[in-house]
Amino acid sequence: MKKSFVVAISLMLITCAFGADAEILQHIYDQAGTFSARDTQFLEAEMQAMYDEFGFDSIIVTTENSFGKPTDLYAADFYESVRDEQKFDNYVAFAFAFDVGERGAYGEAAYGPAEQKLTRRGDDDLYEILAPYLPSRDYGSAMRDYVAYLRDVMTPRSSFAAAADYLVFILPVALIVSLIIVFIMKGGMKTAKNKVDASFYVVSNSLNLLTANDIYLYETVTRTKIETPSGGSGGGGRSFSSGSGRSYGGRSGRL
Repeated sequence: MKKSFVVAISLMLITCAFGADAEILQHIYDQAGTFSARDTQFLEAEMQAMYDEFGFDSIIVTTENSFGKPTDLYAADFYESVRDEQKFDNYVAFAFAFDVGERGAYGEAAYGPAEQKLTRRGDDDLYEILAPYLPSRDYGSAMRDYVAYLRDVMTPRSSFAAAADYLVFILPVALIVSLIIVFIMKGGMKTAKNKVDASFYVVSNSLNLLTANDIYLYETVTRTKIETPSGGSGGGGRSFSSGSGRSYGGRSGRL
C-alpha cells in the first residue's frame, strides 16, 4: 500500500513538472461575438496544438472597430497588444473587421517563417480557403478550414518531400544524359545503306493499277482558347510595418 502511494505521488510530481513547462496561450479574441462556443473551443485546441508541436503561434480576432486601419495592419497591432512579440519569431494573426465596407473585411499578418510560407502564396490562395463560407457568413467553419490550412502549410516537411522538389531539376538532366547515350550507341551501330529509289524492292510486272483514289489518313484540328478575365487579385501579398515598427507580410480581402 505504501509503495503504491509513493508511485502515485511520483507520477503526480512528474505530470506537474511537465505541465509547468507547457505554455498555454489564448488564441481566439472574439470581440464581435462571431463564433459559437463549440467553434471557439475547437479552434483554441487546434491552435494550441500547433504551438506545442511546431512553436508556431497564431491568433484570430474579430472586431467591430478596427480604428480605420487596413485589416492586416489591425491584426498585427492587435497581436502585439496581447503578446510580447519579442518572445515569438514565427506567428500569424488573422482578423475579421466587420466595420469595413458593407459586409466587412479580413486580413492576415504573418511574421518570420510564416511570412515566407503564407504571404508569398498571395491573396487568392487565402480567399479560396474562405470563399465557400463567406456568402452564408459561416465564419466559424471558415476558420476551421483556415486553421487546417495553417497546419498543412506550417508542418515541417519530411526529407522525402524535400528531396522531391529537386526532381524538377534532376529529370531534365537525366533525360539529356539518356539522349546523349542513345545517340552515341546509334552512331556505333552498323546500319544498312539506304537505297536511292524503290526499284530494288519491286518485282517486275507484278503491279496492275486499275483504279486510283485519294485516301486521307490524318486530320488536323486547330483550337484557339478564349481567354476570360480573372476575378482574383493574385500577387504575393504585401509588406508593411506595425505600430512598433516590426515588419510583416500581409494578405487581405473583403467579405
